[in-house]
Amino acid sequence: MKTIRLFDDDGVQTEIASKTGNEMTVACMDILEQLELQLGCLVDLRDLDYILTSAVSTFICDVVIRRRLGDGDEKADEVKRHYPRLSNGSEPFGSTRRLVAGSVFDGAISRVGHHWPCESSPTKHCLYDDDNDPAHDHCVFCGDPYERK
Repeated sequence: MKTIRLFDDDGVQTEIASKTGNEMTVACMDILEQLELQLGCLVDLRDLDYILTSAVSTFICDVVIRRRLGDGDEKADEVKRHYPRLSNGSEPFGSTRRLVAGSVFDGAISRVGHHWPCESSPTKHCLYDDDNDPAHDHCVFCGDPYERK
């Protein structure tokens, strides 16, 4: 598959490159907002810069390796979508879609209070469907309730 440059021959940013940069800026704004909300205080931006720079570099390196070792059109590793991430209370972070019991699920999933272990969950912790089970009676993966004796 042919690749397309995001800059013209003079090194000038194309419109799509500009829009991509804007998209990343908004994603960084959302991450900072969620992080500070979760921590309840301001974050040292040097630390955030290191995390974001490392994450982008690792992502690009991973895709480059996949494409060089594969047929050239490989996608990013989808398993990463199931890694633990920041959340906004009980709402999924951003517009992320989560895979639940083999189907795409758009509802609010939360990992509340104490984090019960769950071998069936991609995060290895029980997750609860806030839309259909607001009392958290059943983990969406193992079925165990949040309240345990």
